[in-house]
Formats: sequence, C-alpha cells, structure tokens
Amino acid sequence: MTSNLDFVQERVLAENLARNFGAEHLRNCGLDDGATDRTAFRARVPVVSYEALQPYIQRTVDGDRSPILSTQPITKFLTSSDTSADECKLMPTIEDNLDRRQSLYKVLMLFMNLEVAWNTNGGNSFGS
Repeated sequence: MTSNLDFVQERVLAENLARNFGAEHLRNCGLDDGATDRTAFRARVPVVSYEALQPYIQRTVDGDRSPILSTQPITKFLTSSDTSADECKLMPTIEDNLDRRQSLYKVLMLFMNLEVAWNTNGGNSFGS
C-alpha cells in the first residue's frame, strides 16, 4: 500500500496519457494537445460503455495496426468472463500490461496459498 495514493494515480495517468499521445480515441476525445493532467482527462474523456469502444476494438481485431486505442502495439486480446449478455468481451492488451498482470497474479496466488494453508491448519501457524 502507498500512503500517497493520489500522487501515484496522477503520475500513472500522466505517464499513460503521454505514452499514448496520438492514439485515435484520445484525439477524438480532444486530448490531442498533449495534456496529461487529471482535470483535462476528466473534462474530455467521457466514461463510456464497452459497446462505445467496440468499433475501435473490432478494427484492431481485423488487423488495423494504426494507433487506435494505444500507441503501443496490441499484443493479445484477453476475454472477459462473459458475465454480461452471455457474450465475452475482447480486451486489447499491450506487452507491459501482460507483465504487470502476471506479477499481480503471482502475488495473488501467494496470498491464496497462504489462506489455504491457514485454513488447512485450523487457523494455526503454517505447519506448526
């Protein structure tokens, strides 16, 4: 955990916006001037449904390699767990996201294994 969450969130947003400067979706939202601050992002980029982004995603699926949603190359498409409308949704992913996701998964599995060990031992210390 961090004690400076607001600062970290602002920094990550600025890094992501700077890295994706020139992506079509951000240009279409009016972020074509290089703005990387939270205020500009909130004012210009609306919260939208998956369906609103689906045409951009489909173009990428169809092989369009232009910077549509990201200036980074889309390396994989992850799928949702088809919880809405009985249809899986495709989530474009870049290599950096896959690396972060794998790291997070490793930490998650560590905690899940600790919980299993804790419950298996009746709440006692692990194995003692």
